[in-house]
Amino acid sequence: MKYITTCIIFLLFISNSFAQNKQPEVSIKEKKIGKRLELYAVNMKDKSYKVTLNVYTQDYKRASDAPIVKKIPPHTAIKMITMIQIDDTPGIYNYDIVIGEIGYEIALKGNKKFDKKINAALKNKNITLYTKPNCALCSDTKYFLKRNRVLFKERSVISDSLSLKKMITNYDAHTSYLPILKIQDSVYSNIKSDRDIAVALSNHM
Repeated sequence: MKYITTCIIFLLFISNSFAQNKQPEVSIKEKKIGKRLELYAVNMKDKSYKVTLNVYTQDYKRASDAPIVKKIPPHTAIKMITMIQIDDTPGIYNYDIVIGEIGYEIALKGNKKFDKKINAALKNKNITLYTKPNCALCSDTKYFLKRNRVLFKERSVISDSLSLKKMITNYDAHTSYLPILKIQDSVYSNIKSDRDIAVALSNHM
């Protein structure tokens, strides 16, 4: 019995240590002045995140009960919500938070503001897509770029094999299949999904 108790205590200690060492991508911090309570999303990581915050309380007044959704850039603290404590309440509230990597949300079809953001970030970038006929991934990549209004040049390795050979030689690119996406001096030769294209583009935004 003593052995079992010791094991349980040890396992609880290990579990608690892992929980303490695991750093969340974004944490929620509060700032309170009198009856005014502000909740901030704090991002200590090197990438941006989309944060959705739901707050549940009967002790505070707030502008809306709808979820708050904001982009949190790297190493920043962004105010998510301001609430006013109701008189004669203990000031209790709870929340849940959903965190998503924003770099993978580049394909927002029909979002004109986002289209402008992509255009502004990538309009001066030299983007070339190397393709071949009867290549489903090549067609999907072209559709993705066009859907997001990304300007690019297409090079078919069938009609312009010299261009591909030159690119591989100059940039020491190692590839066994297409498509290949070249952005400025960066070569992406492992494109298998929209997510891979989005990551490549977001690296240059």
